[in-house]
Amino acid sequence: MTILAHATGLLPARGAVQDISDVIADSFLLTKDITELKGLGVTVTITIEADAITAHVALDRRAANLLRPLATYIGAPGLTYLEPGTARAVGSMCEERIAVTITAPERPLAPAIPGERRRVA
Repeated sequence: MTILAHATGLLPARGAVQDISDVIADSFLLTKDITELKGLGVTVTITIEADAITAHVALDRRAANLLRPLATYIGAPGLTYLEPGTARAVGSMCEERIAVTITAPERPLAPAIPGERRRVA
């Protein structure tokens, strides 16, 4: 039986520290886009693991009209209605490498009457 030294040894610190630092820094590049989407009523959460990438998109009432077009884009077979007033679509992107779930209120916010002020939760 042969025991490989690298399989049981410690990671070389110089290279590993730089690799970890690069991965964390690369995620920072997404923050501007995610922050801008949040201002439009879209919350995006992305989880990246060694063998899986998942994305959850939550639409508030301002952006709920995007549910059906996004569901079509991710190839969702249809919408599932969860608790009263909440719809969900599940699909994938990038040749099924990224699992995507989208949730939204069942009804989007109706267009405002000119001059009307509304509060959006």
